[in-house]
Amino acid sequence: MRPHPPPRPLHPRLLAELERIGLREARGPVPAALWQRLTEGLSRHFTAWDEEQRHFDHTIEQVYAELARLGASPALRAGAERNTLLTVLNSIADGLCVLDRSGCATLVNPAAVQLLGRPQEALGGRPLLPLLLGPGVEPPDYAGLLARGETWRDEEALFVRGDGERIPVAWSLTPILAGENGEPGGAVLVCRDVARQRELTRSLSHRAAHDPLTGLVNRSEFEQRVAQRIDDGRPHVLMFMDLDRFKQVNDGGGHAAGDALLRGLAIVLAAQIRGSDTLARLGGDEFAVLLDGCPAAHGERVAEKMLAAVRDFRLDWQGQQYAVGVSIGLAALDGRYPGTAEALAGADAACYAAKLAGRDCWRLHAPEATVAAAPVAGSDWGTRLRAAIHDRRLALYAQPIRPLTGGGAPAPADAELFLRLLDPELGELRPGAFLDAAERLQLAAALDRAALGIVLDTLATRPGDTHRYVLNLGSASLADDEYLPHLRARLAATGVAAGRLAFDVNARDALAGQPAIGTTMAGLRALGCRVLIDDVGLGLAAPAAWRTLQADGLKLDGALVRALPGGRIEQGFVAAIAALGRALALPVIAESVETAAQLAALQALGIGHGQGEALGAPQRWA
Repeated sequence: MRPHPPPRPLHPRLLAELERIGLREARGPVPAALWQRLTEGLSRHFTAWDEEQRHFDHTIEQVYAELARLGASPALRAGAERNTLLTVLNSIADGLCVLDRSGCATLVNPAAVQLLGRPQEALGGRPLLPLLLGPGVEPPDYAGLLARGETWRDEEALFVRGDGERIPVAWSLTPILAGENGEPGGAVLVCRDVARQRELTRSLSHRAAHDPLTGLVNRSEFEQRVAQRIDDGRPHVLMFMDLDRFKQVNDGGGHAAGDALLRGLAIVLAAQIRGSDTLARLGGDEFAVLLDGCPAAHGERVAEKMLAAVRDFRLDWQGQQYAVGVSIGLAALDGRYPGTAEALAGADAACYAAKLAGRDCWRLHAPEATVAAAPVAGSDWGTRLRAAIHDRRLALYAQPIRPLTGGGAPAPADAELFLRLLDPELGELRPGAFLDAAERLQLAAALDRAALGIVLDTLATRPGDTHRYVLNLGSASLADDEYLPHLRARLAATGVAAGRLAFDVNARDALAGQPAIGTTMAGLRALGCRVLIDDVGLGLAAPAAWRTLQADGLKLDGALVRALPGGRIEQGFVAAIAALGRALALPVIAESVETAAQLAALQALGIGHGQGEALGAPQRWA
């Protein structure tokens, strides 16, 4: 692999501007206030530089004109002085043509010959401006310019070369005063090739408006487009999308895997919208869409397409498969929002409401209603989560695991327990609302221990309850060498049998080959607990990894179940997981069984157990 070239050093003036506003050492997203200061400061610098460039160009033109006047002077028809002047004119990098009073070229330097693609003799004998501007372009009033002594300047012109190609140029026409009374003696035409400059300008403009990773429109450009449509009298839909489980991709495959997933998803999401719509990456794992000229009902249909596209998307990375979900918030731009900020906040609040509803869904914002699920700042999440853990403001819901076919191996557990947060302000929150924040704030392991404590204390007070329960165990707890001693001590203190507990371990964690995780999994089974491998189908590893796996069951990922009945590919994939379970002599449990059609397909494909709304809704357990 070719090594990446070292980054180019930043311009000293840019470094000075960054230091002035405190961004030299900035990491992560730039706050809006600092971004505004940066753009305003750079804009002032660019304005000053443009003025300096215009002044410089004007000065150069005057120098050229004076040189041309001297070169055309009758006093310098021959001799060393004229040769010196011609040498200077011919060494100039800009194209320079001296025109007589009729507009015909009397002197042309080599740079003009090369730029215009015409031999010197082809540039003389007739007025030059109509020839260079070509048909259909009205040249300036040459005689009037000479009479008034005015300079003509055009920064956005196209000249016609000898081969017919039109080239972008910046050109000027400066009268030459001759004679004692200052009569116009002609003019000097200066022209400069600006093709590279224009391409650079286009490139800088594109970079300023687009995300460098995905090529999508960035936040600044997206907000400008929303502002242009917020009150144009037509209906539009604003869509805010936040990926779920993206942190697991970065943790499992590194940031290179996360970047690859974002690039792939950008292509998939773009395929779900029209060319007139705008898809943007706002930063991190947040995307947004502006659906142009459509009602809310159309936006809801597009949201469904986006959900399905993300569910089906898989990233193959170094032998592992990664998948994410998405929560979507919609805001109808139909005159109900006074400005862009309010519309964006509405879509953001609706997205948050989708997360509260369990993720992998969409919600439409109603600005006239009170939104209980307003977004919570990152610092507030730390306070809320710590208080909930300390005060045990947590609830557990049990969802039964039932057999789908007769004669199969018994399930290693009777029900799965799901944790919910009991917040005094936001109410009862499902895991999708707070798990990402818990992982980001390194509180996931504390939540796992709090949930374990509630389960064991509850079972100790229910001697008649003989069911076996599954708890989710995150990667932070699996890598914690204190978790097993804590579990052993709590089992001894409560008198609950270890066989009453099973633990869901994500397939990615189970197959990662990390010694600490393997030790914890083996220790759980040595205590008498069961270990179930969750999300099977999203990260299938090589056969060797499965041969060494120590587990008591497999759980078919819900995304595969939701794709059923599907076609031959979907059914073949699920059948392969069923065959894998038989080869490992492990029962397979399907998650998220929501319809009778899915249930029938799972039974036909040989999946022995399932859980989901079609088999039993979660019920408050503790």
